Amino acid sequence: IPDTADVKVSGKSGTINNLKEEDIKIFVDLSDTDKVTARIEAELPLNINLVDITPDIVTISIKK
Repeated sequence: IPDTADVKVSGKSGTINNLKEEDIKIFVDLSDTDKVTARIEAELPLNINLVDITPDIVTISIKK
């Protein structure tokens, strides 16, 4: 999983101007460990819309 992802969002200018990096939470659901790849997902504040995440898919490598 990369250390960072670029997240593009949209919303009203006042809401965007007050947005902080810590307001956006990105994560990968690893509940299905049989998958080789997974989509990066985002949890955003109210009235903020996701436009794009780059990369949007990551390769999973689980070492047992």
